[in-house]
Amino acid sequence: MKVRESSKSSLFLLELMISIVFFALAAAGCVQVFAKAHMLSQEAGRLDMAVSVAQSLAEECSGSRMEDNQRYYDELGNACGKEDGVYLAEILQTEQAGMNQIHITVMDMKTQDTLYTLQTASYLPNGTGGGNE
Repeated sequence: MKVRESSKSSLFLLELMISIVFFALAAAGCVQVFAKAHMLSQEAGRLDMAVSVAQSLAEECSGSRMEDNQRYYDELGNACGKEDGVYLAEILQTEQAGMNQIHITVMDMKTQDTLYTLQTASYLPNGTGGGNE
């Protein structure tokens, strides 16, 4: 009677296949982490741009009334026309007790999502509206 010896090569092949499956799962997990990090980075960039636009508009509005209440910006945060606009900044100004109340909303024009809102107020000397009225 012949006794067959178990082959060491089949054990090595099984171990190699298990290693390949493990590394494939780890690689898939890493790709998901990098994709999520990229999306979060893009969202943070949009929010940073919206904050910058709102702050600069608030400084512009601080001592006077704005003529137009909508401004358009491209993807880099540069002012542009409506047809090239990616972001819309809406400015609402009201006067209360000698104060210029300013409410700024920055929105994504494509998705209509509000990215950032800023509320601030500035003093209007002698209730004159900053000299522009």
